[in-house]
Amino acid sequence: MLPLGCAAVVNLLTRSIRHQGEWFWGCFAAQREQAPSPQVLRMAASLSPPSPLVQKNLN
Repeated sequence: MLPLGCAAVVNLLTRSIRHQGEWFWGCFAAQREQAPSPQVLRMAASLSPPSPLVQKNLN
């Protein structure tokens, strides 16, 4: 058996290691649901055909 006081030290270490994954939660764009980059939106728009409303306004 461990002497008194040693079990508390082990529990503190276990608790800090167990919650280590939560330290970085929310640091990345996917976790924050950040909006996509404007460059990606512009590139996607250039690949798709223009809508009829845009063509009508251009004529």
